[in-house]
Amino acid sequence: MKYLVLLGSLIFSHAALANGGMNMTGVGSYSDLRAGYFYGALYTEIDSVNASEILASKGATRMEMKILANSITKRRFYKLMNEMIAISNNVAELEYHAANIIQFTGLVEDKFHRGDHIVIDNSSGNTLVSINGVDALEVPGRSFINVLLKGWIGRFPPTANFKNDLLAKTKSPYFDDYMNLNVAPSRVEAIREWNTPVKVAIEEKRKAQQFEQQEIARAELAKQKVKAEIERQQARALDKKQKAQQRRNSEQKIVLIERKKKQARQARLAKIKKENEARKQAAKAFQLVESGYYRKLMVNANKSVVYPKKAYERGQQGLVKVRIVIDKRGMIQSLDTVQSSQVKLLDKAALYSAKSAEPYPVVPDAIMAEGELYDFTIPYRFKL
Repeated sequence: MKYLVLLGSLIFSHAALANGGMNMTGVGSYSDLRAGYFYGALYTEIDSVNASEILASKGATRMEMKILANSITKRRFYKLMNEMIAISNNVAELEYHAANIIQFTGLVEDKFHRGDHIVIDNSSGNTLVSINGVDALEVPGRSFINVLLKGWIGRFPPTANFKNDLLAKTKSPYFDDYMNLNVAPSRVEAIREWNTPVKVAIEEKRKAQQFEQQEIARAELAKQKVKAEIERQQARALDKKQKAQQRRNSEQKIVLIERKKKQARQARLAKIKKENEARKQAAKAFQLVESGYYRKLMVNANKSVVYPKKAYERGQQGLVKVRIVIDKRGMIQSLDTVQSSQVKLLDKAALYSAKSAEPYPVVPDAIMAEGELYDFTIPYRFKL
């Protein structure tokens, strides 16, 4: 027995050393009745498995996801992450990080495959997101990781078991499976082809540098022409006074060329900054509409909740998640249970509550066009 305990501690120590000396708090599996989505692992600089202490910590944090499903589409990943973030953060946090959230939830260009490895790490001072070892997104500062982490270990985790296992260290039932799930070599090159925010930023910088080099070359050519003209004029000049005047005129032309080059560069940088800010504001506006709408759906869905009398008398409690599909007008097209409480009375009550809340708020035009359907998941927590 002592040997087994020692062996377990060695495995755990190895896991910690492999992640910059941080402490692994555990491994959770996020799944519902439809599918298994991903394993989540958490590493922290502080040695604690207390959710409040981890969230309050100013030290380094590392979140890892390994895709468990055969594939997760761009839309599914967006919905999973966005709902997790929206339900777990307040309005001020969502507004402050809106542009970062939209970039993170939109990282998938095609789809994730089983074994794909997403890492969110703020140990450098910034929050860096990588996919299969390829840098994909960098957010200034450390705070953004907490927006994501609240979705894992905050008040409304994906499932209660996910949070519990994520704070169970090596006692997690998914620890070995997580460690043995690896990235397919072909997926590294596949991710390199994605137009991630980091790749886009590098390409924009390369183009800006190339353009600036071209501008410098053009300005240098113009100066050479001026100097050649000076030499021709001086060869024809009759006296020193004329030569001096020609030299002053030429120097003024060179100064004007330099000034125009500087002004053109400033105008170009201002244009790039304005375009980037416009994209950032558009992304922020969309994210705020989406998260704000989801919060309205939450309020609407919970307005008709009734605790089943028999379940209450029996002391039964639990969490039920219901997936609801609505049309543009907010009318239900379908609904089903995606996470059961294991108590039939509560599962039925959740479905009844979701149906009774119809109609839901009209879907904003910014999110969905007429004729399309909108799906979302609502958690119903029955607690005595």
